[in-house]
Amino acid sequence: MASPIQKGYRNYGGFNVSIRGRVIKKLVSIQMSGWSEGSVEAQRARQEKLSRYARPAAGVDCQPVTVDGVPAEWFTPLRRSQA
Repeated sequence: MASPIQKGYRNYGGFNVSIRGRVIKKLVSIQMSGWSEGSVEAQRARQEKLSRYARPAAGVDCQPVTVDGVPAEWFTPLRRSQA
């Protein structure tokens, strides 16, 4: 049986991390860099832009709401009979 290193894994701090795992980690770090910079409005605009690429998990209902004039979303897990 081939060792994990031969299969495209590298050992980082005792953890075997795949190439895919390293790519995902890098992409997330790029997306999250500077997330707290700028005004609150600028931060919200960035988060809104990024949220277009995310979907709620299966079995979760999403309802748009407004909280003190701020648009938001309320997520509720569906019951098994609804999913």
